[in-house]
Amino acid sequence: MYAQDPGTVLGSLIPFRFCIDSSGECISRQQERTTGFVERFQHLPCVLGKNVFTSGKHYWEVENRGSLEVAAGVCREDIMGIPGGSTMCPKAGIWAVGWSSAGFWPLTGTSVSPTKREPALQRVGVFLDHGAGEVSFYNAVDGEHLHTFSCSSSLPLRPFFWLTPLASVVIPPVTGGK
Repeated sequence: MYAQDPGTVLGSLIPFRFCIDSSGECISRQQERTTGFVERFQHLPCVLGKNVFTSGKHYWEVENRGSLEVAAGVCREDIMGIPGGSTMCPKAGIWAVGWSSAGFWPLTGTSVSPTKREPALQRVGVFLDHGAGEVSFYNAVDGEHLHTFSCSSSLPLRPFFWLTPLASVVIPPVTGGK
C-alpha cells in the first residue's frame, strides 16, 4: 500500500484530510487544521507518498472520486524547495498526468487541451521503472497507455499527488487488473 506523507502538505493548504477507508487510502481537500510538520510544500497544493524509490519497478493506482481536476505521478524527493511560480512539469522535477471529467493531460509545463475519453477516465495506473528512467501512465480499467515520461534514474523519487479544492482521490489496492 502506498501511504501519503501528511508532513509534505502545503502549509497554507492544510485543508488536506487523510483517512483510510475500506477501499484504500483517501486524500481529500477539506477545511482542517494540523500542526507540527516542518517539511511542507511552500508553493504548490501537493502531497507526496511516504515511499522513496531509488531502484526497481513500482506500480500503483489512483482513483479520482469525482469530476474535479487531480494529478498523480512521481517527483524528486527534494521537491519541497521548488520556487514560487514554478509549474508542475519535468523541468521542476515532477512527472505526472492530470485528469478530470474533461479528459487527461500530461503535465509538461505547456498548456495542452485535455484528451477527452468516453467514458471519463476515473482510475490511473502509475508505473515507475526507476532503472530505465521512465514513468508511464495507464487507464487502470482497460490498460490503455496514456503517456510516458523519461525521468531521472539517479535521483530518489516519491509518489506525487495534486488536487483542486474539494477534489478527492483514493489509492486502492492493486487487484491485478489489465
